[in-house]
Amino acid sequence: MEKTMAARSVWWISLILFSACFMGLVPMAFAGSVWDQETNGSISGYVEDPWGNSVPGIPVVAFADPCWTNWAGEGLTDQNGDYTISDLPVGDYYVVAQAKCHTAGHLLDQWWNNANGTPDCDRAAPVNVSGTTDGIDFFLEQGTPYPAPVFDIVDMFSNRNPDGSVRTVFYAFVAGPSPEDVCCFTVSGPGGTFYLEPSISFKQRGLLYGTSLDFAVPDGMYTFMLTDTMGHSISATRDFVYNNAVPQIDPDTMYPADGSYVSTTPVLGADPVVVIQDSEYPAPFKYQLQIRDYHNNAVWYSSEYLDNPTFQVPEGVLQPNTPYFWFIRVIDTNTQARNRTQSPMFSFFTGPQGVPLLEDPVVVSMPPSHSGWEEGYYFGVQSRNTAPWDVDYLQIRDECGRVYPWTGLITYWFTHPCYFGHLLWSETPIPDGTYTFEMANGNGDTDTATRSYVYGPVPEVSEETRHPHPNAYLDTQTPTFSWDPISGDASYRYRLRIRDFNRRIVWYDSPFSTETNVALPEWLRLPRGSSYKWQVITIDAEGNNVAYSRARTFTLNSNRFPWTDIKANGSDGPLTAASGTPVSITVSLNPGEFEGFNADFWIAVHTPFPSPGDWYTYVHPTGWQQGVHRCTQAPLFPFFDVEVLNLALTPGSYTFYFAVDPPDGVPTAEVLDSVQVRVQPQ
Repeated sequence: MEKTMAARSVWWISLILFSACFMGLVPMAFAGSVWDQETNGSISGYVEDPWGNSVPGIPVVAFADPCWTNWAGEGLTDQNGDYTISDLPVGDYYVVAQAKCHTAGHLLDQWWNNANGTPDCDRAAPVNVSGTTDGIDFFLEQGTPYPAPVFDIVDMFSNRNPDGSVRTVFYAFVAGPSPEDVCCFTVSGPGGTFYLEPSISFKQRGLLYGTSLDFAVPDGMYTFMLTDTMGHSISATRDFVYNNAVPQIDPDTMYPADGSYVSTTPVLGADPVVVIQDSEYPAPFKYQLQIRDYHNNAVWYSSEYLDNPTFQVPEGVLQPNTPYFWFIRVIDTNTQARNRTQSPMFSFFTGPQGVPLLEDPVVVSMPPSHSGWEEGYYFGVQSRNTAPWDVDYLQIRDECGRVYPWTGLITYWFTHPCYFGHLLWSETPIPDGTYTFEMANGNGDTDTATRSYVYGPVPEVSEETRHPHPNAYLDTQTPTFSWDPISGDASYRYRLRIRDFNRRIVWYDSPFSTETNVALPEWLRLPRGSSYKWQVITIDAEGNNVAYSRARTFTLNSNRFPWTDIKANGSDGPLTAASGTPVSITVSLNPGEFEGFNADFWIAVHTPFPSPGDWYTYVHPTGWQQGVHRCTQAPLFPFFDVEVLNLALTPGSYTFYFAVDPPDGVPTAEVLDSVQVRVQPQ
């Protein structure tokens, strides 16, 4: 069963708009280039939409490796849907018709797979080129609808840094489409037109779209505009007036001191700023605390605006034994918080200072695979009691005395206590043997740990068996991820890893286990309306060798909009039942942020009965009636598993619907769910 959200918006967008957003982003193939018949070749074919029409004006691209890796050439479909990719050296290529954002109707990118094509790049088949290769045709698919985009927050501000330089920041939190389905996100105004991209993630809100300029833009009105692959388009305007007189926090008054050791709920603050009375915007000012990880990969905490720069960090935000950076912003509320200054960044460590304690040393191989930048060979160890700035040295020695010095890479997790880890990457394979890790602090205190290592490559899990599919939209905050085990060796263990969309930080790591399905725990509570990446990590019995699957996007749908659910015998269906067996139909409603808003309720079934009519509707409180009628009109409110039918049905095919829409008496099915029931003779 598919849950759909059909908004009352235009479901198409012109190719001209898409071209304006994407012109110049993808290199065009040379039409009619000259190539050596003996050493080079070409790929040609035809692109057709789901309705049998040719598709003009889209790129068809060849890659030397799967999934968008190593671009080799491309062609553009003409008015007849024909394309040619010329001047390709002899070899195998993975070919994709890039329909997303180049076509109307929410058509998906499609990879050649020796059949009708697939939107999943993991299932692409290579095209062998040794001369002229014809008949590489594509028959595009239409994507599953997803919620229309909504700006949760969209704004801009100037920010004066401690060194006096000024930045302009445009940013937005967007619910609805995943970044893979956003075609174009721009902001335009007197300062020009700029593109917003997926940027840093916030623990409290999820993924942020943003762009930063190294200057203050001119005053005036700025318009944010986002379009997606379904043709939805949203916009917002913000009026900007620059104020260069916002005072800054005095760093000499910031506490605790830079490099302090604190608890996981520290009090951070500074003295209030001195108000400049003759400024054009003299007061009032607000203050905001922001805490970031030690490598500025994510925002762990961003406070509300306060009248005084003293902040108590709440429980559950910070991890123990972990380094962080923090700073305080001064907010000019006279210009709608669109002018700010930033204090210097101070550091702190959430743990006691003491003798270094090394734990969980690892030596692992990650040979070239789908994992991209992760491939290679790693030493790693977790530590306590010593912040990075107090480490005198951290080194790894092999049995022959060779030293591998620590280069400063540190990893973090978001959602469960995990002492920060040090990683050292090696380009060359690590020899088998036993390795000693040694750390010393500035006082000369040391600790050591050892780890044995034997190289043995680990295969990856099958991409075709992974679920959910790439770029999936999920309604629950506790989805289940699954895959097939690697055949032939039951000693392998698996871990589910959830990262932010840009893979800069880890939201969740499951324990290594032989289980091949993992449900996210209730306590995790990933922010809704945001997108993430998930991978499967496979490890051998000794913990020396790992393999990473490809990172797949998934999006947790926001609760902003109402959400309907209808089930047959507790199932999303399709359900097959025998005649004479009762079928129970239950309905549920989550009103999201629209609780209390008036709406029409529709509960209907399309039946196999030709007469007196094939449609029946549940009308509250009288029951089922022939025809299509409104169930009731009432304010939206939450309810779950309310039974509206319990009856043995006659043989045939039934489709039950539950929908809510605006209170106008017209069934437009703005929010709709359905379930199919097939009743067979006994």
